[in-house]
Amino acid sequence: MSTTLRDQTVILDMIFHRPGTTRRDHDTEINTEANPNWLSVLKTLFKSDKFNKCATIQHQVKTWLRKRAVPSGLEGYYVIPLSSLSEVYDYLDAADKELLATVDEFCGEYDAIVANAKENLKDMFDDKRYPPVDYFRRGVSNERKLVELGVPEPAKVGEAIYKAERAKAEAMWAEEEQAVTYAMREQFRALVAHLADKLDTTPGGEKKVLKDAALNNLLEWMDLFSRRNVLNDIEMASLVDWSKKVLAGIDPEVVRKNEKAKSILSGAMNKVIAKLDILLVNAPKRKIIAPD
Repeated sequence: MSTTLRDQTVILDMIFHRPGTTRRDHDTEINTEANPNWLSVLKTLFKSDKFNKCATIQHQVKTWLRKRAVPSGLEGYYVIPLSSLSEVYDYLDAADKELLATVDEFCGEYDAIVANAKENLKDMFDDKRYPPVDYFRRGVSNERKLVELGVPEPAKVGEAIYKAERAKAEAMWAEEEQAVTYAMREQFRALVAHLADKLDTTPGGEKKVLKDAALNNLLEWMDLFSRRNVLNDIEMASLVDWSKKVLAGIDPEVVRKNEKAKSILSGAMNKVIAKLDILLVNAPKRKIIAPD
């Protein structure tokens, strides 16, 4: 079975549409000696819990996709393993329905929202800043499509250009595969190191608090690893499997109260870090910047 990145994944292009709710007002006078050309007032057009929920839904979609996509230098795209594509589309369909329902609720309150803005902005209220409600009904959406990155056929661009571009594309994908492997190892190391730091029992050191999230984030990452391991990184798979066995059934509350358990778990996590550091010695040419 092929283990190339192109054969095991598809590229998902997502665009999150949502009009802004602030505008800069350069005409408002500000009581200051500063040059007015250097200043402007940022004005909130309206406040709405329903509109804020639209933003929350879109943020949740981005976060959910990042956790399931293969880390990639293809900025603006999500590289989705084929094994996860059906799950991804089911999730996006459900998110679209929730977003549409929330937009409908916002639109139902739009007149009252504008009236509230007028009351609070007073002389700074400008009705030209408030488009018809259908503007928001059309303007809030999650747009998605699958894209294919390829080289035009020789008949279209000529044999010489085709060969040159194909060679560049093959080199790019080869570098991308190295970068993906490295980025997955970096992600794992960061999560393990964060947990290890919270388990640190060095005498006289800063007292750390082990929060559930430190363990849960690592467990979630490991649970999703097998589907994201499209390049069949055997060494990483072995480390992840061992770590899952070590952490199986761990209760953060018990660890917080038991210094011996904390020390044992810390030692295990530091062993994983040491092995990952060996795997991370040679950084690839193509660096992947992890999203916030």
